[in-house]
Amino acid sequence: MNVTAMKTRLLTGRGARIGEVARKAGLSARAVRYYESLGLIKPEGHSRGGFRLYGEGSLRRLLLIARLKQIGFSLVEIGEVLPAGGPVADEREMVRRLRDAYADRVARIDSQIAWLQGARRELSEVAGLLGRCLECENPRLLDEALCSGCSRLSRRKGQREIFRALMRTSASGMSGSESR
Repeated sequence: MNVTAMKTRLLTGRGARIGEVARKAGLSARAVRYYESLGLIKPEGHSRGGFRLYGEGSLRRLLLIARLKQIGFSLVEIGEVLPAGGPVADEREMVRRLRDAYADRVARIDSQIAWLQGARRELSEVAGLLGRCLECENPRLLDEALCSGCSRLSRRKGQREIFRALMRTSASGMSGSESR
């Protein structure tokens, strides 16, 4: 069914069945039922045969839920932002909740970006030190007593345990007199 036909059904009061509204929202009927069980949406009525019927407001709400999920909101967070199941009673409060939720999401993303940038910097620096290790003339790699680069690597916060494990692995695989 195309959008115009669905809108016609919705406007004439007949409503759309769950499969139709789910397809239009890009969701499965199972997802719509699940959202209903969580109180995020409710049908606007039922057919004579007992089928759930959804209106245009339900479709808009499902599209909003789908979009909020796409940008990282959990269903619990969505439930905290959207008023239970139905239409918005206080639009100003709804806009305020959405603004606060979006601002909170931005702050969390900024925090994640800062952490990822630090992790990237650390990985890049350690990769550079390990790359220099491959060019090292010393008979044993990863030996902090023989190499200033290895010494710097072993002193790095969070790298000491990794470096020590690598040294033990390296030492058990070859004797001190073997060269690469």
